[in-house]
Amino acid sequence: MHIMYTINKKYSDVILPSIYSLIENSGLESIHFHIITADFDEETNNKIAEFLNNFPNVSYTFYKLEDYPIDDYGIPNWRGTQIANARLFFPNIIKEINPDIDNLLYIDSDTIIKGNLTGLEAYSDKIVCAAKEDVSKKIDYTNRLGLNRYFNSGVLYFNLDKWKDFDFVHEMRLINPQSRYQIIYPDQDIFNLVVRDEIGTIPTRYNLSPYSLIMNPLEMKLFYRTCQLSSEEVLEEKKNAIILHSLGFFNIKPWHKNNINLITKDYEGYMKRINPEYQLEELSGLKKYISISPTLFKSIILTKSVFPKGLSNAARELSLKLQKARDADYSKKR
Repeated sequence: MHIMYTINKKYSDVILPSIYSLIENSGLESIHFHIITADFDEETNNKIAEFLNNFPNVSYTFYKLEDYPIDDYGIPNWRGTQIANARLFFPNIIKEINPDIDNLLYIDSDTIIKGNLTGLEAYSDKIVCAAKEDVSKKIDYTNRLGLNRYFNSGVLYFNLDKWKDFDFVHEMRLINPQSRYQIIYPDQDIFNLVVRDEIGTIPTRYNLSPYSLIMNPLEMKLFYRTCQLSSEEVLEEKKNAIILHSLGFFNIKPWHKNNINLITKDYEGYMKRINPEYQLEELSGLKKYISISPTLFKSIILTKSVFPKGLSNAARELSLKLQKARDADYSKKR
């Protein structure tokens, strides 16, 4: 199978556990990685290459985003880089891709692959397949973008011939100018706006968020009540999780020291196998405080999902004050 990642130098280590877990758990006999990079130097490139050279069933090709004029499209950066948008223009970046290749799987680097990927072959007849975003509120993408469904762009399974025939670049230029003003998540919003009804659906187990992992069934029922996927559906899908994707989550990622992002255990395990001296990054400030307590974290996200925005912000502040007061009282008693 042909697998694509996009990565900039800042997250060059993050990609390794995702790749390692894919090689180990995907059930694929032969893998070719297409890795689009930004801001890489030779040392960073060589580090990933040396890691991939450990696996006899793996081959790879690197591509520099700097060689492609992606800025010419006027798409907003995401966190200061265009690398996230590169997935949408890969036929132009990966020009020498073998015409005999039928399908290409794109995966975000903040993922852990837990199960067999060969089942994706059942979805090879669509232009591109993705999992429906399981945490976005329906009112958001309906009011903001005028869409009746919304897909996460962290895992995309492309039919190469159909994607090239679709001519994404041409279709993107036809986006309603008013819609462009509503874009918050550039690559994901544009992907949904342009491809729309042509997107095929893969099961949520191929792109499970960390929210589904931390909550019990009752909490899930509250959280997912305004989402396009029901709690029952997500609960069933997580029983057979194949790809875990650390999206959202207050940007508390698996490489951060925390007690709430349950993908962290798998991530750290793979990193320790790569580098036994590896240590998770320490958080600071409010993020660190939230990351310590699963109960506090869940109370915040559930409050946000149940109450209007203004009330949820007030409730979050109150929750933090109460938690701090309890901690201070506990410290005094000790």
